[in-house]
Amino acid sequence: MATGLPPETPGVKLVPVAVQSTDPAFLPTLENVHSGDYPLRLPVRLVVRRESVAALKPLLRFLAGDAAVPHFEQAGLVPLPASARVQQLAALEKM
Repeated sequence: MATGLPPETPGVKLVPVAVQSTDPAFLPTLENVHSGDYPLRLPVRLVVRRESVAALKPLLRFLAGDAAVPHFEQAGLVPLPASARVQQLAALEKM
């Protein structure tokens, strides 16, 4: 999934997609992918044992922070929008 096209893809364009022909179509922006409005997505969820959270907090902070965004993009994954990353970090601090 691409929320933007690489510069080496001339002539290729993003096309809005809808679930049904009567539904509104959405482009794959970070917000549309995160909210579920863009229908072609497969969320990645990370699940850890509650007793492991303290030991994993440095890794979880990295994954939820801005520093991981380029790594997700390089792997072909769409990172969470900045506002969702802030929420993830706040939730992590409450654990």
